[in-house]
Amino acid sequence: VTGVQTCALPISANERSKTIRALAEGVLIFETKAAVPALLALRNAPGTSDEAAFAIIGTALRLDPKAGVDAWQDHVAAPRSQGALLRAAMQLLAASDRDIPAGAFDQFRNGTPALEAMADAGRAMRAGAGAGDALVKLIDVGYSPASEWSVVRTVDLPADEGRKVWKHLLDQLASDQADQRPSTVVVAGLARELMRTDPAMLGTLVALADAKPELMLPVLTGIY
Repeated sequence: VTGVQTCALPISANERSKTIRALAEGVLIFETKAAVPALLALRNAPGTSDEAAFAIIGTALRLDPKAGVDAWQDHVAAPRSQGALLRAAMQLLAASDRDIPAGAFDQFRNGTPALEAMADAGRAMRAGAGAGDALVKLIDVGYSPASEWSVVRTVDLPADEGRKVWKHLLDQLASDQADQRPSTVVVAGLARELMRTDPAMLGTLVALADAKPELMLPVLTGIY
C-alpha cells in the first residue's frame, strides 16, 4: 500500500522452526513439487533447526525422490548416533514406495540388528523379491515403529508374500508368552489391514482375541 513502510519483524528460533515445518507439511499436502528446491535451500540456512531440516527432507523424499535422497544422504552422514540413524532409517522406509535407489538403504547400516533388518527390508521392498521374509525378520527385531511400518506395507505385497507376515504375527499373538507378542498398536494395525485385505485371517485374529481378552480392545480399535 502506497505510503506504508514495512519491515521484517524478528521471530524466535522456535517460531522459525514451526513455520518451516508448517511450510514443509503444506507443500507435501498439496504436492507442490515446484516448491521443493526452495524448501531444500532453507535446509542449510542459518537458524533452520534440525527438526525443520528433517521435515524438509521428508517432504522432498515424497515429492522429488532424487533431490530428497541427496539431501537425506547428506543428513545421515552425521551425526551417526543410534537414535539419529533409527530416525533417518524410518524416514527413508516411509518413502520406500517412491523411486528410492536400493543402495540408499545401506547408508544407515551400522551392524546393529534393528538397522540391518531395516536396510534389508528397504532393499527387499525396492527389489520386489523376498519382501515377506524381510518384513518378518524386521518385526522380530522388536522395534515398534518398524513393526508398525511393516504391517502397513504388507498390504502392498503379493498375496503369498503378505500371508507370510500375517501368519507370523498371528503365531506371535497365539503365544502364551506375552513378551513375544507385538505391541497393541501393531495389533490394531494388523486388524485394520486384515479387514481390508484378508477377512479369513481377520476371523482367526478375532478368535484369538476371544481366547485372550487383552487383545480384544486393540483388535476392535483396528476394526473400528
